[in-house]
Amino acid sequence: MTALGLQRGHCFRINYFPEDDDYDQEGSEYLLRIVRASSLFPILSAILLLLAGLCVGAGKLYSSKHNIILSAGILFVAA
Repeated sequence: MTALGLQRGHCFRINYFPEDDDYDQEGSEYLLRIVRASSLFPILSAILLLLAGLCVGAGKLYSSKHNIILSAGILFVAA
């Protein structure tokens, strides 16, 4: 034990994401954490990437439609 009360030479496991922690945080932060922990997040991300790829392909066919490319960019960022 040092003068500051810290122990030297001992390793401790830090529980960054405790399972039984009482969440008194904002609802949006809690919802984001639940969505990322579930399997829905990777599936939704893959669907958004697929839709963005389809928008890029449609933008190549209809080159005068700049809104399609814009929506593809938005979907890529959202994914």
